[in-house]
Amino acid sequence: MEYGFIFDYDGILINSMEIHYKANAIVLDDIGVPMDKEKYYSQAGMTGVEQIKTFCDAVGVSADYEALYSRKKEIFGTMLHEVTKIERNFEFYNTLIENGVKVAIATGCSRETLENTAEFLDIYIPVSVCGGEVDKGKPSPDLFLEAARLLDLEPSKCTVIEDSDAGFEAAAAAGMACLRFFDRVQKG
Repeated sequence: MEYGFIFDYDGILINSMEIHYKANAIVLDDIGVPMDKEKYYSQAGMTGVEQIKTFCDAVGVSADYEALYSRKKEIFGTMLHEVTKIERNFEFYNTLIENGVKVAIATGCSRETLENTAEFLDIYIPVSVCGGEVDKGKPSPDLFLEAARLLDLEPSKCTVIEDSDAGFEAAAAAGMACLRFFDRVQKG
C-alpha cells in the first residue's frame, strides 16, 4: 500500500515565520495598521494576502491587498539571509525522499518565496503547492487536497506534518492524518 507525506513549510522545514512577521509589520505600519504578533502567528497557513486583509479589516482600512503583499515579498527578500532550516525535520524529509516515499510541500507562502528559500537553503522539492495556486488557504483543505492530487494519492493515504491550528483543521477537513510539530526551542 502506498502512502505519502505532506509537509507544511514555514515552521516545519524552515524557520521563517519571524521574518514574515517583520516584513508584514513594516508594510502594515506604513498604512497605519497595527499588527498583533500573537494573532499573526495564529494565522499561520493562511495566504499572505488573506493575512494582510484580516489585519486591515480588523481596523476598517481598505487597501490594495495584492500590492501590499507584493511589497511584503520584496521586504522578505531582503531578509532571506535570516531564514534557516529546521534540521531534524529536514533530515526526516530527506530520508523519506531517499527511500522513495511520496512527499509534497503544501504551504500558504507564494511560489516565489518557496523557490527563493529552497534555492537559498538547498532544499530539493519534488512536489509542491502554494497558497496562490488554490482558491483558499488553510484552514480550507484546498492546499492539502491539491498536494494529494499531485502525489496521485487518495487523501486518506496522506499524512500531513503541521505546526499551526489552521493546518490541523485543513488536514482534518481533507480527511488526512496529521502529525503536530512543536519546536520548543524556537517558540519558547
